[in-house]
Amino acid sequence: MNINDWPTVAAPIVTGLITIIGVLQGNKSRWDRMETKVDNVLLAVDRLVLHDEHLSLEERLEGGESYIKKGGNGPTKIYYEKLAEIYRNRMHDPEFGHDPEERRQPYDRRVEQRRGR
Repeated sequence: MNINDWPTVAAPIVTGLITIIGVLQGNKSRWDRMETKVDNVLLAVDRLVLHDEHLSLEERLEGGESYIKKGGNGPTKIYYEKLAEIYRNRMHDPEFGHDPEERRQPYDRRVEQRRGR
C-alpha cells in the first residue's frame, strides 16, 4: 500500500462513521419522541385517577398530586384544588365515618345515607 492510497482507504471509513453517527442521532430523536409520549400517557393516567369517582378520595388526591408534580395544569389542577379543599373540610365533618367500606363510596352519597335521605 502506498501513501498516496490513503484517500481511497479513508473514504469508506469516514463514510461509515458518518452513517453510524446519523443512525445514532436518528435513534436519539426517536427515543426523545417516545419518552415524550410516555410522559403524556402517565399524565393522562394521573388525570383519570383524579376524576375517577369509584376510587377513594385519598387515592384521587394522590393522582392529582402526581399530575401537578409532572407539570399538569389547567382545569384539572383547579379540580384537584377543589377536591383537596373538600377533603380538608371533610376531615372536620362529624358525619364522616372511618369505615374503609364507607370510604369507597363518593362523599355526597355517604352523607345522604347518614342523614336518611
